[in-house]
Amino acid sequence: MIMKKIVILISILLIFSCGGEVQIFNGEIVIVEQPATSDNLYGTELKLEGKLFRDGICVYDSLMLISADTLSAYRFCTYNIKTGKQIASVARKGMGEDEFVAASYSEQYSVDSSICLWLYDYEKVECSLVDLSDNSIQKHIDLSVLENEREYPFGRVFILNDSLLLAFSQGEDLYRNRNLSPPLYHIFNYKTNEELAKYEFYNGFRYSEKLNPQMCLYSQDRIKPDRSSLAMGMRYLRQINIMDVGTGKLTGYRVADTPDFNILTKKSRKFASYYLWICVDDSFIYGALNSKDEKSSTIDVFDWNGNFQKELILDKKMANINSIALDPVNRCLYLLSDEKDEAKVFRYDVSYLYP
Repeated sequence: MIMKKIVILISILLIFSCGGEVQIFNGEIVIVEQPATSDNLYGTELKLEGKLFRDGICVYDSLMLISADTLSAYRFCTYNIKTGKQIASVARKGMGEDEFVAASYSEQYSVDSSICLWLYDYEKVECSLVDLSDNSIQKHIDLSVLENEREYPFGRVFILNDSLLLAFSQGEDLYRNRNLSPPLYHIFNYKTNEELAKYEFYNGFRYSEKLNPQMCLYSQDRIKPDRSSLAMGMRYLRQINIMDVGTGKLTGYRVADTPDFNILTKKSRKFASYYLWICVDDSFIYGALNSKDEKSSTIDVFDWNGNFQKELILDKKMANINSIALDPVNRCLYLLSDEKDEAKVFRYDVSYLYP
């Protein structure tokens, strides 16, 4: 037993002494080069009635959902972006039926006769499909009956079909000793409450004292509209992970000459922040980079095969941006930005990227 421990210790020391990357990631990592050139884009301001609140937005075709004022009885309001008029208040606050204690979204839509969006209430632990035009609830899914081995409720949920969903459990330090129980995803049959699969993307490790366990491996995640793949934009690495939802196979696409997973184990240093938001459609993954540039912001564009297709330079500085959204119908990016103490929305046409 002593000899076995010595061999393991020597192996660990060899990994680090040879400059190898600590084995945290349970998948292949592909190093990708930045495109040789960037595209500069200039936004057009949307004229929307009333004062906008500085928080998230999402856009589908003619409708925009934006966070409501904190004094409002509702979590969100809906605008018709063609007319600039507010047409509905969405997600009434409260504990009652069809009300929300909290509400978040992952830009997952259901479009038939009207445009509906899945909202997740992590306090009530339920998902609701909400019509954005009139706030009517089309469907409820109770997640509180699903088995969750973690202390915190599911961090985000994606609906796969009429019986399956993908639920995220965030990372935790169960014993408060900086040994991380990494984040993972579950596939549940929400009609039978059965767990069908568990996808563990990372190995446990001793994380830096400068990070908290929830943020250590944090990523912004979005599902492809056909629900076949999941994209994950990592906060502390310039790396986009793409997961096959059916098999759980994970591949990371990291930009060359940027930090690797070793950075998360360092005892004392400042951490660079990379992807703040991502948004997706059937063709591309758009990752908004954190930047201290005083005049512009950068969007990395990947395809679903992990190819780094384009770097976009937008004319608004990232420090002012509160949210980014993609309209998959008209192929436009939208930024919610602080402009001289006033929130404004800007549109960027990216349709030229599509064949």
